[in-house]
Amino acid sequence: IWEHWANQGPHYYMLAQMAWNPYADGPAILDDYYRRAFGPAYEPMKAYWTLLEDAAENIIFNEQPQAEVWNAAFFDRAYGYMDQADRAVANAPAIYADRLAFVRAGLDYTRLIMETRVLMARLRESKGADTAAEAAARANWDRIIQINKDHPTAVNWTYVGPGRGNTRSIHPDHYK
Repeated sequence: IWEHWANQGPHYYMLAQMAWNPYADGPAILDDYYRRAFGPAYEPMKAYWTLLEDAAENIIFNEQPQAEVWNAAFFDRAYGYMDQADRAVANAPAIYADRLAFVRAGLDYTRLIMETRVLMARLRESKGADTAAEAAARANWDRIIQINKDHPTAVNWTYVGPGRGNTRSIHPDHYK
C-alpha cells in the first residue's frame, strides 16, 4: 500500500525517528507511535498495524499474490480492529477519532481497489459486455473519489486517481 499516508503512518514515523537516531529501539518507536497517535485505542491499533505489516511481508518476502493476502478474511480482521479502536475512543478527545477515520480511509481505499480489480477482470473477460461489473467498478471509483474528498491526504491521489499510475488499468474508462 505504497505512498499512502493513511496506510504508511508507522513506517513514516519509524523512518523519521531512525534518521534522527539510527540506534533507537524500533519496537519502542512503534509503541510510542501507537500510544501518541491513538491514545485509548493503542491496543487494537497496534494489532491492526501488525496485521498490515504481516500482510505486506507475505506479499514482499513470500511473494504471495496480493489477491490472496488482501482477502475477505484479512479485511474482516482489519475492520474488526478498527471497530474496536472506534469503541475505545468513544469518550476520548476527538483527535483520536479523527485519526482513526483517516486510517480507515486508507483501509477503505485498499478494499475498494481490490474489489475493483476483480470487477475489471470480469469486464475484460466479457469484452465489455458485463455491465453489472462495469457499474460496480464505477460505483467503487465514486467511493474512492469521495474518500479523497473527505481525507485528501490519506491516499496519494496524484498517483492513483482515476486513469493515473498503476490504477489506470482498473478504471472502466481504460479497461482494454
